[in-house]
Amino acid sequence: MRRRTFLAAGGAVTLGAIAGCLADEAEFVSVDEAVEWHENDEANFVDARSQRQFDDLHITGAVFSPAADGLETNDPVEEWSTDTRIVTYCDCPHALAEQRAESLAGRGYGDVYILDEGFIEWGNRGYPVEGASDTQSLPSYEVRGVSDPAYAGEDVWIRDLEYGQRELGPVGDDGSYELTLHFSDLTDDTVLEVEAPDYTLEATLAELTSSVVGEELVA
Repeated sequence: MRRRTFLAAGGAVTLGAIAGCLADEAEFVSVDEAVEWHENDEANFVDARSQRQFDDLHITGAVFSPAADGLETNDPVEEWSTDTRIVTYCDCPHALAEQRAESLAGRGYGDVYILDEGFIEWGNRGYPVEGASDTQSLPSYEVRGVSDPAYAGEDVWIRDLEYGQRELGPVGDDGSYELTLHFSDLTDDTVLEVEAPDYTLEATLAELTSSVVGEELVA
């Protein structure tokens, strides 16, 4: 498991390489280790993506509890004790999963893990999924953009306004960013929203995938 630091409710949190976590910590776990927990019923899995993506395809037995803070009402995680071993996952491979893990850790869940390689890799290795398709047939769209380098490390969001599908990724040191979207039911004319730290815009999928987003806005 890899060591990682993020900000949780109480400040900086270290994702340590120890067995189990303190109440405000989480760790990365590989898909190969996590599938053993899955097979032995040793962990509960949380899908941190959108309802539409969950309905299309998800890890067998997982529950939907989206990033960052889960469902406003009737969130299935609320029924679990705080010592439940939890694995959060998304497509990113783990940006949304990190958000959900951070929120859970901040609320006192003490055994939280983040699926390191993400859901797509889980499915591509033939591990258990349920839904109407498989990960290899899921659509994949590459969006490249640019923001002011002063915002390096901050998030860029892309949202499907009709179905609520969303993805995020960081601004690089040079101001560039690149997001891979595994969104269902898109056409070239589907309008998506891009929210960068220094601008928000709406554009069609065809426009977003054929040019550098924000290039004309960032001088």
